[in-house]
Amino acid sequence: MPRRKITDAPTLDDEELPELMPQQMEFVRGLLEGKTASDAYRAAFSTEGWQSSSIWPKASMMANDGKVQAWLAAC
Repeated sequence: MPRRKITDAPTLDDEELPELMPQQMEFVRGLLEGKTASDAYRAAFSTEGWQSSSIWPKASMMANDGKVQAWLAAC
């Protein structure tokens, strides 16, 4: 099955990179902009009404996801 291209992705050869969901790509962009993992998670996902103590573990898991790590390493 052909890979779906992600619009506005960082400029790099993404043929070898895993496909990300739009929210994951937004999270990666946030980290590359210098945001903390929690702030990048808030920007990428709907977290209205969430406590910080709920966001931190989700942001940490996302930051350590293998696909996200591959994109971060490539940038």
